[in-house]
Amino acid sequence: MTHGLNQLYVLMDRSPSMWKHISVRKRRIDLAVNLLEELAEEIMNRNPNSLLRLSLYIFPSKTPGLYAEYIGSKILASKLYAKSLLKRLNMWLEPVPTTPLFKALEELATMAQRSSKILTLSDGEEIIGSPTSSLYESIRSKNLKIVFIVINNYLPSKLLALKTKARELRLYTAGTAAAISDERRKELVKELATWVIEEP
Repeated sequence: MTHGLNQLYVLMDRSPSMWKHISVRKRRIDLAVNLLEELAEEIMNRNPNSLLRLSLYIFPSKTPGLYAEYIGSKILASKLYAKSLLKRLNMWLEPVPTTPLFKALEELATMAQRSSKILTLSDGEEIIGSPTSSLYESIRSKNLKIVFIVINNYLPSKLLALKTKARELRLYTAGTAAAISDERRKELVKELATWVIEEP
């Protein structure tokens, strides 16, 4: 990892429920990708000289023994770099059964560099398993900051339970309102960009 770079990890859910429609015209996976594209653009527009490395992971993984599949990373130095990384993401987007969200997050937290941020995009449905003490320990010992964007109209009970034990974690819903309303989606993107750029 290059010294001095700020690090944002993105963990994208590609379980079958993400292909359900959240509005008449948009699937959950489409909204997740749109939010990520707009976030990358907002970060570059607001802070063009920032050294921020964006690393993309998806889950479930097709690789035996892994829960989070690495796609690639780019320094957000230009829109061309961001587009090339997101184009690579689209090549990997196909439904894969099961939703090992906590295992994928634990795996990513274990390999993440200290004081980095993790953005997770998931509908929170059909999550298997529960958070482990290893996940909480990685979050605290590495000073990791985590935001969940729940691509749904409600906050799943398992994620609410996780938040009670990990105060470093924030939960946002991006349901039908964000799928339909440009204003709500832009508001959410600005909140996320502020978290990435300005908050320690």
